[in-house]
Amino acid sequence: PTIIAATYTDPTPSSQLPQQHHDVIHGKLIGWADVKEFGAVGDGVTNDTGRIQAAVDSIAATGGALIFPPGTYLVGTPGIILPGAPSGLKRMLVSGYGATIKATTAISMIKRNTPPDMTNAGNMLNYQFHFEGLNFLGDADSGQIGLDLWATYGATVRDCWFEDCDVGFRNTFGLMTRIDSCLEKRCVTHGFYSRSGNGLWSGASAP
Repeated sequence: PTIIAATYTDPTPSSQLPQQHHDVIHGKLIGWADVKEFGAVGDGVTNDTGRIQAAVDSIAATGGALIFPPGTYLVGTPGIILPGAPSGLKRMLVSGYGATIKATTAISMIKRNTPPDMTNAGNMLNYQFHFEGLNFLGDADSGQIGLDLWATYGATVRDCWFEDCDVGFRNTFGLMTRIDSCLEKRCVTHGFYSRSGNGLWSGASAP
C-alpha cells in the first residue's frame, strides 16, 4: 500500500483528542446520528443506502456527528450524499473506526454533489467536514470512488483506508484539505487525487 503519512498519535488521552472530538464532548456539534439507530444493518449484504442517507439528512441542517459503529455497510446508487451549501457555518464529523463502506457498482460511495456555479461552490465552502476511521472497499469498477468531496474548506481525512476503488479519495476544489495517516491499496487509477474546479462548473478558476 501507499503510505501517505506514517505518524500516528493515540487520541485517547483527553489532552490529545482531535478538536472535533472536543466539540462533540462540549456540545459544539449540535446534531448526533448513529446510522444503526436509523436502521442500517452493516452486514455487508443489506443495502444500507437509504438508512444512512436518512441519518445524514437528520443532521444536515445543524451539522453534527455521523457515527458508523463497526460493521460493513453496503451502499448503492446514488451513494451517500453529503449536505451542499448551508445556511451559515456548519461542521460535520463522520466517524467510523471499525466500519467499512462497501460498493459493488460504479458509484461515489460518500460524496457531495457538483456545484452548478462558482457562487454555489463558494457557499458550499461554509460546510466543514472531518472524516475518521472509515474503510472504503470497492470492486475496481471504472468510475468507482470511495470519498468524493467537492467545494470544501478545511476538510480533514484521518485514519481512512481506500481499497480496490478506481479512485480512493477525489478532492475537487478542496481548499486547505488535510490528509493524515491514510492508506490506499490496489486503487486502479488514483489512490488520492486533487484537482481544481476548472471546466467542471460555470466560473470555476484554473489552478
